[in-house]
Amino acid sequence: MNGKSGAADVPGWDDRERQWLFYSPIPATGWTFLALTPERLALAEVHTRMITAAAALTATLVIIVLCIALVTRRTTMPLSRLTAKVGEISAGNIDARVEGVTSNDELGQLAAAFNTMAGRLREHINITTL
Repeated sequence: MNGKSGAADVPGWDDRERQWLFYSPIPATGWTFLALTPERLALAEVHTRMITAAAALTATLVIIVLCIALVTRRTTMPLSRLTAKVGEISAGNIDARVEGVTSNDELGQLAAAFNTMAGRLREHINITTL
C-alpha cells in the first residue's frame, strides 16, 4: 500500500462474497487503516441509483409511447371520418358531411373543403335535375 489511500476488491475471507478493502495511511503512527466491507454494502447506493434511473427511464418511455398514441389517434380519427364520408358519397349519399372535425390545421381544412365540395355537388345535382 506504500503510504497511499485507495480501495481494492478482494475475494471474501470468511465467505464466498466479494469484499471491498478500503485503506488509508495514518501518518502519525505509521500504520494503515483498513476497512473490509462486503461488495453488496459498498455498492448498495449504486444499485439503488441504477434502479431509480431504470424506473425513471421506464416512466419516460411510457409517457413517450402514450404521447405518440395520442397524437396518432388525434390524426387518424379525422382521417377515418373523412374516409367514411368519401365512401358514403361514392355510394350515392350526396348529403354526407364530415362532422366533429373542428381544428384549424390541415385536417380541419381538408374536412371543411370536403364539406364545401359535397355541398356544391348537391347544388350542381339539384340544378341539373330541374
